[in-house]
Amino acid sequence: METAQRILLSVVSASVFSACDFLSARWAKQGFDPRAWELWLFIATAPVGYFLFAWLNARTSLAESGGVVNVLIAVETVLLGLLYYGDRLSTAQWCGIALGFVSLALIFLGGGRPAPT
Repeated sequence: METAQRILLSVVSASVFSACDFLSARWAKQGFDPRAWELWLFIATAPVGYFLFAWLNARTSLAESGGVVNVLIAVETVLLGLLYYGDRLSTAQWCGIALGFVSLALIFLGGGRPAPT
């Protein structure tokens, strides 16, 4: 699988997971309305995220796909909090986001190949 395809699938899969995390956090803060459109968005998109993750995992190693998606979920969730809730980030949190992007670059530039033994 090409690097661009791996990046795209990883970003889309993690974005779906982050959106679901965002909605559940929003419900925890503001209350839950079962008639709200967000519930239907959650129900519709959650399986898509799992499907994309499984499809990505079938074409790459579990370490690569799991690592990439987990890092992206954390970074995207923090960025959603920053943009939507207006959270302020400390210097350590900004460094954490930068470290997340560095780790993603290392994974993708490694091409998913195991280290030579």
